Amino acid sequence: MVEVVRVTKKGQITIPESLMKKYGITNEILVEETEGGLLLRRVPSPDDDLGSFKPFLKGKTSKQLLREAR
Repeated sequence: MVEVVRVTKKGQITIPESLMKKYGITNEILVEETEGGLLLRRVPSPDDDLGSFKPFLKGKTSKQLLREAR
């Protein structure tokens, strides 16, 4: 799916509602610069398994980490 959106003078864009619902975007997103352009990603929530620390935790679940910490 490709969408064309307008960019305001302040650099603001409006993400189409259908995409916001599809990806669970609420009030913040991550903007990452890549070789191909800008990548917009949903900010991981605390409810997501391991959230943004996933690459550093070697596939362990939060329950396993808590058990080890205790």
